[in-house]
Amino acid sequence: MKRLLTAFSVLAIINLLGIVGAAGWLVATQRLSKERLDAVREILHQTIPEEQAAMEAAAAAEAEAQEAEKADDPVGLDRNEPLPPNPPVPAETLVAMQRDDAQANEFRAQRAEREGSVLSQTTTQVFRQLDRERKEFEAERERFERRKAGIAAMQGDEQFQAALSVLTSVKPADAQAMLQEIIEGRAGSLSVDDPADLSGMDRAVAYLDEIDEMIRGKIMAEFVKESPTVAAELLERLRTFGLMAEATGTQTP
Repeated sequence: MKRLLTAFSVLAIINLLGIVGAAGWLVATQRLSKERLDAVREILHQTIPEEQAAMEAAAAAEAEAQEAEKADDPVGLDRNEPLPPNPPVPAETLVAMQRDDAQANEFRAQRAEREGSVLSQTTTQVFRQLDRERKEFEAERERFERRKAGIAAMQGDEQFQAALSVLTSVKPADAQAMLQEIIEGRAGSLSVDDPADLSGMDRAVAYLDEIDEMIRGKIMAEFVKESPTVAAELLERLRTFGLMAEATGTQTP
């Protein structure tokens, strides 16, 4: 009996040494670590029926998740797949698009042509208006030059000075009556060389401009009695007559 116990003890020690040696070899060859021991302990902690039940529960949960995804996406598209390319455009649609583009281009061309025509017409009208204004200005300038020449001739005429002496020697009412006849064109020209461009109003103003200021005031008072309108026009002509006389180089008293 004692020998039998001794034999069992020796076998146990040998097995223990083998286990320790195997564990040492696994550690030395990096085949065993604390994490792997924990994993083995976790595996052995659960029985085989419990492991099968857990696997079946996980499979059922995955199936339910797939069913839920199908319910959310009834078409069954895979959201990870790229979208399909755009379908080809039918030939009829391409022809219609090309026709629309051609019509749009034609419309733009017609509009540009109309705008160009309007611009050309406007430019022509502007140039015509400028040409008319230039001609009117030239005609006015020529009339002004003729009037300047007439004033110069009038101021240097000896007969003008003689007629002026007569006007200053008569009564203001008589002088006003004579000047009124000149204004209305019934007295003829001041002299033989008197230009025809000078109106009767210009001739009357030429007389008044040369008359003494006191006598001129009395004559203007007579004009006011007879016609305030004529008197006002004579007054305005007297104002501008000095400017014209300066343009001719003559002096007014």
